[in-house]
Amino acid sequence: MRIKDLPTLAHSVAADDFEDIDGATNGSRQIKSSDKHGQFRNALAPRGGVAFDGSAAKVLGNLTTQALGADPFSINFFLKPKVGGDSSAPNTFALTNDPNNIATANCLTFYHSTTDLTLWLTGTSYTNRNQWVYPGFVGLYGGKVVQITLVRNAAGNPTIYFNGIDVTAAGNFGTLGTPPGWQGSITNTYLVLGPASGGGGTSHFFAASVYNLALSSTDVQEIFELGGIVPERAKFGSQTGQTSGTLVAGKVYRIKTFVAGDDFTNLGAGSNASAVVFISTGTTPTNWAHGSTLLQVGAVVHLPLDDGLGLQLQDIGTNRLHALMTATGVTHIAPLYGPARLRTTSNTNGNQQLGGQVVLLANTQIMRCRARARTGTPTITLGTASGGSQVVASVALSTSWKDLTIALTGGMVGASNISLWAGSNSTDVIEWDVNWEPLSP
Repeated sequence: MRIKDLPTLAHSVAADDFEDIDGATNGSRQIKSSDKHGQFRNALAPRGGVAFDGSAAKVLGNLTTQALGADPFSINFFLKPKVGGDSSAPNTFALTNDPNNIATANCLTFYHSTTDLTLWLTGTSYTNRNQWVYPGFVGLYGGKVVQITLVRNAAGNPTIYFNGIDVTAAGNFGTLGTPPGWQGSITNTYLVLGPASGGGGTSHFFAASVYNLALSSTDVQEIFELGGIVPERAKFGSQTGQTSGTLVAGKVYRIKTFVAGDDFTNLGAGSNASAVVFISTGTTPTNWAHGSTLLQVGAVVHLPLDDGLGLQLQDIGTNRLHALMTATGVTHIAPLYGPARLRTTSNTNGNQQLGGQVVLLANTQIMRCRARARTGTPTITLGTASGGSQVVASVALSTSWKDLTIALTGGMVGASNISLWAGSNSTDVIEWDVNWEPLSP
């Protein structure tokens, strides 16, 4: 497929079928029968990526504002599993409410062992779960890059793809205890790549995305062909609803809750009803005065994982749900040596460790530090220890960005990785933007 040939959706669709973008509901591309499970294909990996060395390391993203609940969704990531697999059966990808535990309630997890790939969705506890197992996964894909996609439609039915090809029937479904069914709610406070706790794996990861949208088979194939890039129409999604105003032409929307009297059919909605999904053909609905809730649906988080430097992995979506990788056990596959950024927030009256872990590497230099308050005029400090002001002395903020004077001599970070601690006299949300770069070896 050539970029100029990429089709676009020109009509509305039901929420459980974000219809194939070329209008076909069963997919229009033909796959050779000898390649029906994609086992002979090596996915086009996006540039960059992160590699795990087998220790207890992880990449952790905070998705507090983007819980999927029981909504339709898709996840997509590129994985290069170790040849022979990992005996510790580490977590590969998880949406969970506990950053250190995937064996908890209402979480979704992929993991692989020395042989198989397993997907589970838990209910009230880890012992009550739905399960899907793809036998022989490591033998087929060990040492290769594979795109793994999970789609749950509005009816709660899961479909799993490898390299854009539906492999659902090639796996085995099962249950343990009393599971909620695949339509069960997901409390995804965190996105975790790598093991949430315990032993580690040696996989490589490339791009990783979460969509609040049930992708069609053709959407999945398109994303595979684009190397994980989010299609323009799906840039970007949010679980925060909109009850009035205008839409963005060319973006995908779902009517979350329809209220009688509103009318979106002039913008491409096939009908005025809850669960209808459509690509907006314009900006202003015929009537939106009664409070219907619409969601812009697409990628709620997209981590290209190509940052190449530092511990923060940037979410290029509009929600800015940046992730952090642990200081040890995981490294950039294609390291860069230019400047890096730390973008994060704090909201504690007192002292708060930014990111909850070390965020600046040893032997680096802080080049610039900016901050602003979303509301209020808090007085803040920034230090290398709780209560400290080694980096930025006490200063009052406003809602405009302020360049902060760096108190640390020369901005130099010594021979050890360091944490940054924000101090504040209020609970106002403070946005931080710290620019730094490594010193020459």
